[in-house]
Amino acid sequence: MSDAAKVASSITINGIFQRAFRIFADRVAVTSETSSLTYAELGRRSQRLAGALHALGVSKGDRLAVLSETRPEYVETYAALASLGATARVLVHAAISAIQSTLFHNVGLPEERQREILSSAARAILAPD
Repeated sequence: MSDAAKVASSITINGIFQRAFRIFADRVAVTSETSSLTYAELGRRSQRLAGALHALGVSKGDRLAVLSETRPEYVETYAALASLGATARVLVHAAISAIQSTLFHNVGLPEERQREILSSAARAILAPD
């Protein structure tokens, strides 16, 4: 294996996030219509979320289904999961409001979406609000 391949194989998503949090601390990391977060703020928020998820039993190797529109909280969730060694299984955007409003009560949730959630092998569903 070449030196470049060795370096590339040692890079992790969490490592990329942690490096960005440190090097670009004062730069804007994510924005929405109503707010923005610097890399340092994003790092602090993702670490708090990681702590809460860990307290709930989420650990390395777990897969969590994430219901989120494209917004800063999604990046925060992804970074938190990466720091725990867990992975996100992002569910289809079109199903988000149906799942959030019914959350497995099967009222208006198409069977295809129910199967998608059940087959994701996710340990939990995160729905940032």
